[in-house]
Amino acid sequence: MLELEIDKLDHNGCGIAYHDNKICFVENALTGEVIKAVYLKKNRKFLRLLAKEIIVASAERIAAKCPHYDFCGGCKLQHWQHEKQIAYKQQVLIEQLKNTVNIEIEEILPALQAQAFNYRHKARIAVKYDNKKQELLVGFREKNPRFITKMNSCEVLHTNIAKKLPQIKELLISLSNKHQIPQLEMAVADDKSVIVIRHLQDFSIQDLQLIKEFSQQQQLAIYGQSSNYDSVKVLANINNDFLLELQLPEHDIVLKFHPLDFTQINFAMNRLMLSQALQLLELNKQTTVLDLFCGIGNFSLVMARYCKQVIAVEGCEKMVQRAISNAKLNNLTNTTFYAADLTKNIDDAVWYQKNDYDCILLDPPRSGAKELIPQIVRLAVKKILYVSCDRATFIRDAEMLTQQQYKLVTLGIMDMFPHTAHMEIMALFVRI
Repeated sequence: MLELEIDKLDHNGCGIAYHDNKICFVENALTGEVIKAVYLKKNRKFLRLLAKEIIVASAERIAAKCPHYDFCGGCKLQHWQHEKQIAYKQQVLIEQLKNTVNIEIEEILPALQAQAFNYRHKARIAVKYDNKKQELLVGFREKNPRFITKMNSCEVLHTNIAKKLPQIKELLISLSNKHQIPQLEMAVADDKSVIVIRHLQDFSIQDLQLIKEFSQQQQLAIYGQSSNYDSVKVLANINNDFLLELQLPEHDIVLKFHPLDFTQINFAMNRLMLSQALQLLELNKQTTVLDLFCGIGNFSLVMARYCKQVIAVEGCEKMVQRAISNAKLNNLTNTTFYAADLTKNIDDAVWYQKNDYDCILLDPPRSGAKELIPQIVRLAVKKILYVSCDRATFIRDAEMLTQQQYKLVTLGIMDMFPHTAHMEIMALFVRI
C-alpha cells in the first residue's frame, strides 16, 4: 500500500495526491487526510487508487452506512457528510462555468434534495455464477470494475428490492440457466416492483414454476428478457398490467412505462424537479412550450396542465407512442408528439417551422444538445430551460447559448444520485 497525503479533490470527488512524479486519484479520501491506498489502475501518467486505511482523518469524514462500501462501486461518496458532497458539487459547477467558459450566474438556487438513501427506483445489476466457488454473485460492479460486488443488501436501492436481495439470489441460483444470466434490471413503480431477468438460455418448465412461486411469496413481478427491448415478456405478474405506473399527484398525472423505458431513477427528486421547472418557466394559459427530448412525457404532460399547448419531440419512436398513450390516459388534448432525430438537421420538420413558441424545455441525454442548439436559437424564444445530466456537456452547451443572445440567469443542481459524483443541473437561459 502507498501512504499518501491528500492535497485536494478532483471534480468527481476523488482525492488527489502525488507519487513518483505521477498524479494519484484516490477514492474514499478527503482533502487533508493521510491515507494508505491500494492500486485500482496503473497508467504511465496517473495512478488510480482506493484508500483502505485512514491514518489522519478529515473532520468531514463519516462512517459509511453500507457494509459493502469499501469495495462496491455503486456509490463513491458515502464517507463524506452529505451536505458537504452537495456543496462541493455546486461549487465545482459554478467554478467551471466561470473559469472554463467565463459565464457568471445571476441567481444560484438552493440544491434540490430528497432522501439520501434507498432512493433508486431503477437499477441495472450484474450477475455471475462462479463455477469454482459454486457461488452466485449479484451486485453492482466493484470499484475495481473487473469484479462484481457480493451484495446481500444495498443502502441506495429502493427497500422493495434492497431487502429482498438474498431471496432474489436464492431464486437465481435455483434456476437451471443460472450460468446464462448476466444481468438484472430492477424497477420499483408506484403500483408494483419488477425484476427483469436477462437470460441467454431459455427457462425450463420447472424454472417457470419456481419463478411464479417466488413472485407470489415476495410480491415481485418477474419478467424475462432474452435479447432486445421487444423480447421482454411477463414470467410472473402481480397485477394485470404489463406496464408500470408512476404517479404525480401534485399535478393529477399518471405515467405508464415499460420497465426498460427511461424514467428518472429517483421518483422523489423527479417530483421536486418538475415543480421547480414550472416555477422557472412561469407558464400560463397563453403559453406554448416546445419540449425537446421528451421521453414518455414526464415534463410534457405536467406542463400541459398549466399552459396553452405543448409540442414535444423525442428520437425514440417507442417513447413517442408511450407519451401519446399517456396523454390520452390523462385526458390531455393540448399535447402533440413527434418522433425526430434531434442530432440531425430539423429545418424541414413541421414542428420546427411552427415557430410560435414562447419557451423551450431542453432535457437531452448525456451527450448534450450540441447539434440542436444552433437550430433552436433561431426560434428566438424568450426562455430556454435546460435540464442536464452531464456537467461537461452542459458547460459546453451553456457557452454556445450565451454566444447566441442568451444569458444564464438561474442555476441549480439536483441531488438525483446521492453519494455519487453525478449531478443533475437545471438552468434558465433568457434571451437578451
